[in-house]
Amino acid sequence: MDSVTITRSLAMNKPAGGAIVVVRGENIGKIVRIQPDTEIFLGRDSNVCDLYFQENKISRKHCGIIYHAKENVYSIQDYSANGTFWPDGNRLNSQSPNWITPGTEIWLATKMDAIRLG
Repeated sequence: MDSVTITRSLAMNKPAGGAIVVVRGENIGKIVRIQPDTEIFLGRDSNVCDLYFQENKISRKHCGIIYHAKENVYSIQDYSANGTFWPDGNRLNSQSPNWITPGTEIWLATKMDAIRLG
């Protein structure tokens, strides 16, 4: 088997759904797979959240993320007191879902805890 066949084979076996990759902070390197149209919660409360943090500035239920497979886009709902932010420092809208493309980095409360979608 040549490398092109192996690469194509690996790509075809890619799991359906999205992913959250922690790129900065205490959980760096952790990957959480998201089934399409299922909300994943991030925060300090391990009883509620699928991906939890110990950082005090992150809320108990900080945000929820849904992967929409048909559109290949994520929606994030900010439930936090301290905010969820774009990399430019602007806060995500907490009144309605924010639509985000794969590859986007998001900060949880501060730039010290960051995730990448996709």
